[in-house]
Amino acid sequence: MSKVTVLSNEQKVFVVKSLASGRGVIETVRAFNREYPDAPPPSHQMLERYNPLTIVGSTLSPELKKLFYKVREQAQNDLHLVDNAHAPMRARRLEDMYTNALIQGDHKLALAILGEARKNAEPFAWDPEAGDDEGEEA
Repeated sequence: MSKVTVLSNEQKVFVVKSLASGRGVIETVRAFNREYPDAPPPSHQMLERYNPLTIVGSTLSPELKKLFYKVREQAQNDLHLVDNAHAPMRARRLEDMYTNALIQGDHKLALAILGEARKNAEPFAWDPEAGDDEGEEA
């Protein structure tokens, strides 16, 4: 018989804020483990209940839903202040998708996700022909 992890109110708020800010379930579990090292780690399926954008999260309490949408709106508004700021959120989602594909053993999908991640990173690639000195040592 497996023991079901019960989150405290503080932990629920942490999870909701993490998911609302654009972190995926896997990254939220990692952050949860760093924040609460003595607590038993929640399962990925359990954390889906704290995202009201998912089917299982539709039953989230009204207070936590309100918090989720408030944090999500603030995070999305902040993205528009910086060029290419959406790229880290997309990279997090791609990382979650990649990890899930590897867990499921779907290597073809994992390679396709890596291709998308490469496209996502292209705007940030260093170009030695551009004449900047980022690659030179002092």
